[in-house]
Amino acid sequence: MTYLCVRNWKRFQHYGKPRPPWIKLHVALLDDFDFEMLSEKNQLHTIKIWLLAAQTDNRIPFEPKWVQRHIGAVNAVDLKALISAGVLETCEESREALEHESREALEKLYTQTETETETETETETEIQSTCTSPPSVVSKPSPPPAQPDLPATNTPAAQAVFDAWNLEARSNGLPTAHKMTTARRRAIATRLKDPDWARTYLEAMARLKDAPFLLGQTPRGTWRADLNWFLKPDSVSKILEGTYEDAKPAPQPGVFVTTFDDKGGTVF
Repeated sequence: MTYLCVRNWKRFQHYGKPRPPWIKLHVALLDDFDFEMLSEKNQLHTIKIWLLAAQTDNRIPFEPKWVQRHIGAVNAVDLKALISAGVLETCEESREALEHESREALEKLYTQTETETETETETETEIQSTCTSPPSVVSKPSPPPAQPDLPATNTPAAQAVFDAWNLEARSNGLPTAHKMTTARRRAIATRLKDPDWARTYLEAMARLKDAPFLLGQTPRGTWRADLNWFLKPDSVSKILEGTYEDAKPAPQPGVFVTTFDDKGGTVF
């Protein structure tokens, strides 16, 4: 997934802590030529996207529908126009490129380890040859095992999933995740290796609000969905299939719900 950043964010929005509760709106914006050339709609979207950047540590998924929903925009958000105007810029490479770099780093580490092992073996052989007694046979250590196809767990893509969950969780009253644990990072990396999951997880998060069961709003519902549940292999597919949308929401306190069965009887 590709991510967008607000240009010159650190220069104009410098804070001591991440995710500040407010942003700075400089008066000099009125004299900014690029900003003046934007339509009024795009100018409003720009300011709202700045607020979104404060929530996401200036890491905004390049997903127009996701951005539109999170800034409360009525009209579609033209991210490409904002990129062309210099308001936004691409700040992350794709997940595939990051995984490729990670594999290259692992290959370099294995190569370095093998070279050091061979050097140590050669030195030991030379020492053995200087002794008067017949040198003992020094066996060459076996090469390192083949590099497994490990998921790149420490990637910005994993952090983006973590941040996206917390944004939706706050909007729907669900438990937020306070720490990116090793187990969560590995689970996210595993899910991202599935192209369908990587393509649809944002849509699944957006549909959490339509599932009373996941929100704990059923008559007997005390359980609510959290990040660990969302990262299970089949959670996203079940959300998209509407599995949890048929549950009846719990009645509000003080409100009596009366329905009738097929025989005319009253069911409470």
